Formats: sequence, structure tokens, C-alpha cells
Amino acid sequence: MATLEPGAAAGADRRAAVPDAAALLSLKFCRLDFASPIVLLSGCVGFGEEYTRIEGFSNRDAGAVVLKGTTGEPRLGNPPHRVYETPAGMLNAIGLQNPGVEQVVRGILPQLDFTETRFIANVCGSTLE
Repeated sequence: MATLEPGAAAGADRRAAVPDAAALLSLKFCRLDFASPIVLLSGCVGFGEEYTRIEGFSNRDAGAVVLKGTTGEPRLGNPPHRVYETPAGMLNAIGLQNPGVEQVVRGILPQLDFTETRFIANVCGSTLE
């Protein structure tokens, strides 16, 4: 058992024995390194920029962000009402509303900070081609 000198912080020797939390959370998946197993999904964060407007939040807090589903052409999605409350939560049928791949590549991706985390594309199609 370690003895603390007068004035030393209680628990200091315990903290020294605990590995860095970031090192504990990091992982390798499909030969890619991730800082955390926590992945923010597209239904929650759209294209990854929405949450960055919240004070104190950074995409750096996640191992990856899955971008909103993107189609070749812009898509309006389903007509209202698209969200329904249920006793167990909610259901949504947004219908893959998105601005299309050209707007995503030219307008949205350049706004993302790729040094913060990994971003995973979510590509959608409506034909076999």
C-alpha cells in the first residue's frame, strides 16, 4: 500500500495506475483506427454539422459520424406527417430527404473538419445500376 506525503492529493496513486481513457476506447476495425467505439448515426446528426452548433460538443467526441443518406439526385422525401410518437418512442418515415450527391460533395463535405473524426458515407440508390 502506498503512503501519501502530507498535502498529496488523495487518490493520486490510484489515478496513476489507471490507463488513459482514450487508449482504452480506441480500436481498429477493418484496418482503420477509431478513437472510440461510439459512432453517431445519420438519423441523429444529419451530415455531421448539426451537433457542432451545440456548445461543448465536438465530433472529436465520437469514433465516427455516419453521414445522412445521400442519393444521386436531390430528394424531397416523404410528404408530412413523417414522424409519429409511440408509447415506446417514435417512428419516422423521412424518406431519405437530401440535397443530392453534388451538393453534398461541393457544399457540405468541405465544411466538415476531417481532423476531428472519421466520417462514413451513407450512399443510397433506387435502381440496380
